[in-house]
Amino acid sequence: MTHLSKFVVTLFYSGFSKYMPGTLSSLISLPIVYFLFINLNQFIFLLLFVLIAIVSFYFIKIYIKDKINKDPKEITIDEFLGIYLIFIFLYNHDLKNIINLGIIFIIFRIFDILKPYPIKIIDSKLKNALGVILDDIFASIYTIITFKLIHAIL
Repeated sequence: MTHLSKFVVTLFYSGFSKYMPGTLSSLISLPIVYFLFINLNQFIFLLLFVLIAIVSFYFIKIYIKDKINKDPKEITIDEFLGIYLIFIFLYNHDLKNIINLGIIFIIFRIFDILKPYPIKIIDSKLKNALGVILDDIFASIYTIITFKLIHAIL
């Protein structure tokens, strides 16, 4: 394992927080993704997500290679990818509104923590780099759907 892989998969070492590393990393992810969102065009924003996802997958594979627990809590780059994916699919919504960002953050954390079907199955069965990332991708999809439903109702 390299220092770079540890730095990446723990989202700048935030995953080593003793208190709620996933929540902390999600909170750190919001302003970073927001900055990219307001400064990049949609195509570059999407392309960068794909690049970060590929690099993250590779570094997660390296990081968990010799670990017994294949989804250690310090790996939090998946939270970053989850937040990023939400911004991709809600690109045309008002994501410059702090209330919307707060709602997205709360909904994402609820789904990531509670792990409704099939997130819990993915989390328990896929013990590899893909599984580490995929449960947060599903939490993002649920967040996107829930956010759109809230906006449709209100």
